[in-house]
Amino acid sequence: MAVRLLLGGALDTVASTSTSLSPSPSPSSPVPRPGLRPVLDQLSKSGMVLHNGSLRVYDVPQCGAAYTLAQLQNVFAAHAVEWNLMGRDRPWWSVLSVAEYDQGTAPSENTIRTFYESGRKHVDRVLADLHLAPPLHDMRVLDVGCGLGRLAHAFARLGAAVACVDQSWNHLRLAQKQAYKRLAAADARRIEHLVTSPDLIASVGGRRYDVVHSWIALQHAVAPLQAVFMQQMCDVLKSGGKGLLQIPFFTPMHYTPMDEIRHAFESRGCRVSQWFAFAYLLHGPKKSYHMSHVSVPPNSNTV
Repeated sequence: MAVRLLLGGALDTVASTSTSLSPSPSPSSPVPRPGLRPVLDQLSKSGMVLHNGSLRVYDVPQCGAAYTLAQLQNVFAAHAVEWNLMGRDRPWWSVLSVAEYDQGTAPSENTIRTFYESGRKHVDRVLADLHLAPPLHDMRVLDVGCGLGRLAHAFARLGAAVACVDQSWNHLRLAQKQAYKRLAAADARRIEHLVTSPDLIASVGGRRYDVVHSWIALQHAVAPLQAVFMQQMCDVLKSGGKGLLQIPFFTPMHYTPMDEIRHAFESRGCRVSQWFAFAYLLHGPKKSYHMSHVSVPPNSNTV
């Protein structure tokens, strides 16, 4: 079983905004020396530290522990090596693991066309769920775990500026090649291909997004990395922004219980306001039902 949940809430009945990347110190917080201000301003574009320069710690209740990003570098590196190898040897199958895409590095043209068309259909559903209507001009979209740009292509066609973020350079290199082959030049230029580390905020240069999205990506990560990315996806969501992500919550491996998914967002000032749960059986989702949408409370700063 997996859950997909909506983030943001520009159209929600509750007021909403996103968390601040550089909140003001509370009265009890140490005040940085003036000479350190330029350094700390730059560090505010990072998920590694807090606004006062101390290391940020990510709570992972499922593990009964909390971690800094430095403590997760080795496990992330193992993930990245594995996915770079798949991006080299089985790139298409690694994104959509069905037989028709298990053709090594050179599937047929028709197969590739079908692959990207599936992304267009998915994005249509995402926009419907988020109550957004194309065109998406002047909107910034973050797709975490974008793989070969299956969904980034679709967002860019609709006019959005897209950050296609992945841990695998081999996937991103092919994604960029396919973008310039299959999209109009203006659409291809709207996609920025970025290699990420556990520090998602730094990977996107501290930028903020109108839409954050992740699909069939976090399911491959261990619980601490899931928590890190969920919290930082909330951090980079603009005031009034929206998002949708998919994550397992009841599977034998790499699942996160729903209460801990909620905790990951609420710890950064976000609120889950709609859930969709569904089961995958062999060839895709066979069952889907509404559960309740993630919005971000007004004027909420986090430290």
